[in-house]
Amino acid sequence: MTANIDEEKVLRALYIKFQEHTLPHALSIKEEIDKGGLLSDWDIGFLEEAIDQASHAKELVDRFPDLQALYAKTVSLYDEITAQALKNEEQAGQDARK
Repeated sequence: MTANIDEEKVLRALYIKFQEHTLPHALSIKEEIDKGGLLSDWDIGFLEEAIDQASHAKELVDRFPDLQALYAKTVSLYDEITAQALKNEEQAGQDARK
């Protein structure tokens, strides 16, 4: 029983951090990237940490089916950001060569 209570506490803490910090910042990055912006070193570090945290949370999330849709959307958001950021970097490189 203690493990379940501990898992719930960990999940609650992760969710609060995600809701109050990680998601707003990720959405802010996505907004800039969607406008053609490039990732700063700080943004890259943030995304690396966020993706790493998501990877570590996967095992815990797998035990809570009601969180799997949120997890999938989060991973999809990170994928969208990184894919668009790569396109923007490639475009910036092409523009620089012109």
